[in-house]
Amino acid sequence: MNRGIKAIIYGVPGVGKTTFAAQFPSPYILDLERGAERYDVPHNSDIETFSEFRQVLATLPPGTGTVIIDTFDELEKMIVQHVMNRENVDSLNKIGGGYGRGWLAVYEQFGQVISDLDRIRIKQGMNIVLVGHSTIKHFEPADSAGYDRYTFACYEKNNDMLRRWSDITLFARFDSIVVEDGQNAKVKSNGKRVAYTVSNPCWDAKSRWKLPEKIPFEFSAIASILTEPAKKAPETPVSAPVTPPPTAEPSAPAPAPETPPAAPEPPKTANPNTELVENIRKLCNVSHLDEATLMQYITKRGVVPAGMQLDNLAAPVLKRIENGFNAIYKNIKNGY
Repeated sequence: MNRGIKAIIYGVPGVGKTTFAAQFPSPYILDLERGAERYDVPHNSDIETFSEFRQVLATLPPGTGTVIIDTFDELEKMIVQHVMNRENVDSLNKIGGGYGRGWLAVYEQFGQVISDLDRIRIKQGMNIVLVGHSTIKHFEPADSAGYDRYTFACYEKNNDMLRRWSDITLFARFDSIVVEDGQNAKVKSNGKRVAYTVSNPCWDAKSRWKLPEKIPFEFSAIASILTEPAKKAPETPVSAPVTPPPTAEPSAPAPAPETPPAAPEPPKTANPNTELVENIRKLCNVSHLDEATLMQYITKRGVVPAGMQLDNLAAPVLKRIENGFNAIYKNIKNGY
């Protein structure tokens, strides 16, 4: 039985999140931001309250194959207003004496919506797609200095709930390239729309299917997941070939033993991070920033341990340096 897919599509403004989501099979958009009116797909743009949202969700049109909520952050705002109206207060901080009890009520109501969506998905075999905006939040890992990253534009506990719930989470943005401008270098958009399927220090993303880490932000790039079961990439065991022993002719003399040839040297494996390292060095060169100064800065910020070299850094750290180079350069020049 097809139980449908749980998808989250979020990203920067104007990248085409709703356009992407509307290409799922037989879509119906609960248009909470009233931005789907220009799309030639079934939608409801007249939902103004959380009660109306629940009513529409309970009476979906026949033939609906994909329920699209646009956006999950606007839904959260509706829930906040619903909770305050129910408790007859004008602030969540006035519920239950404060101490986060108001947001806890929002979290519980948000979770009820997710449960309702799961029931629809399982019983009716529909896909559920949540569209939302991204925001930049500061993250403090336990083992290194804090940093900023893209994530869902809603309450942190709801963020955690959505991360666990989804089968696939795509972070969409405009692709960037390194551009030389005289004596400076900057990371600028090249106009191409891309999506990421794997989390790293810069953004949240996820996929239960084996997809490339970076894909064109086009529905055709993920269309196969509608017919493929979610699973990890299969691991193919590699067995040594077995050579059958030679059959000696009866009359042939036994061959003299031969000295086995020396084992060939294993081929050198190319460093998969070479392109990232070269991009960062290019940024340093055109900006007249010494590589040692860059490493000293990120070491003092606690990003990497002392004594590390640029060539030895992991890909997520290199991506973080490349994406944040303009800010890093500015901080260094200002004496951070």
